[in-house]
Amino acid sequence: MTNTINQTKPVEWQRLFETNVVAESFAAIRKPQAAKPVSTESAAVIETPVNGGGVPNSISLTFFGTDAANQTALARVWAWSKEQGDSGLWIPRLLADTTMILGATNFDDDGATSYTVDTLTDIAISYSADGISPTSEMPAHTILDFYGHALIDVELAANNSAASVNGWLCFQT
Repeated sequence: MTNTINQTKPVEWQRLFETNVVAESFAAIRKPQAAKPVSTESAAVIETPVNGGGVPNSISLTFFGTDAANQTALARVWAWSKEQGDSGLWIPRLLADTTMILGATNFDDDGATSYTVDTLTDIAISYSADGISPTSEMPAHTILDFYGHALIDVELAANNSAASVNGWLCFQT
């Protein structure tokens, strides 16, 4: 038996937010709604790509922030799918909820000094996932199986600690 991957190009990272998130806390808990979810200043809603008739089965996320090492920020990752029928509701599923700690590894992000997240703590995962927090100030990341949901919704908050927070996402087959 041969496994076929319908991916037509290499995995590419996409920035979650054009401007870093400065919100200190999360908005209200997600609940079923009639309107299709849309991006806000602190929530990036991304449509799942369809490649060659199939959808990716997981996402990889890595995060960064501004201020200084050892500052904290928060992330929640939701998946959304629409109930069947023309007037169906959009139903959210919480995939992960975590506290992030900025590490000492920094980089220049358009003139601003940013720090990669090197630790994911208090991670609560509702579906299949891996949270990877390596040692030696290496960037942490999480891989989440989103089970073919139509939308991915990444919500970030600076947690009254980091000045701002952002991240990158890539779809994986």
